[in-house]
Amino acid sequence: MEYNKAIVVSGCRRLVGSVCVLKDKPLPIPGDSVKMQNVFEFRHDVTLLPNPHAPGGIAAVQSKGVLPLDCEEKGVDIAVKIDNIRWFDDMDDKGRKYEEMIADCEQALVYERAAKSNIVPARNMPTQDQNTGKLIL
Repeated sequence: MEYNKAIVVSGCRRLVGSVCVLKDKPLPIPGDSVKMQNVFEFRHDVTLLPNPHAPGGIAAVQSKGVLPLDCEEKGVDIAVKIDNIRWFDDMDDKGRKYEEMIADCEQALVYERAAKSNIVPARNMPTQDQNTGKLIL
């Protein structure tokens, strides 16, 4: 058993994570039920705004990103029924932009948990000057 990364549409949710693939079996297809690991929900919204520079025209503002499912603070493991699937291996960039979105989301969750606990994450710590031993802010 191995896991391949993919975007899975299941009902009204677009999920990004690793799909369980059994050895010596064909890849899962729409209609199959599969187990997924480290799953995040992919959101993509388009907001249309009036555009003063193009009379009668509109401007589209896009926002995209990943969110944890069901108010969790990390990726979750779930079973889903596939309505549509897109494998990272079939993408031009091998899913790199989605990997970066997940990494950004996980980092934001770490900072959020640290802020709740009054902890300063290591990236925000001051560095020390090698010659004087003083902290550089």
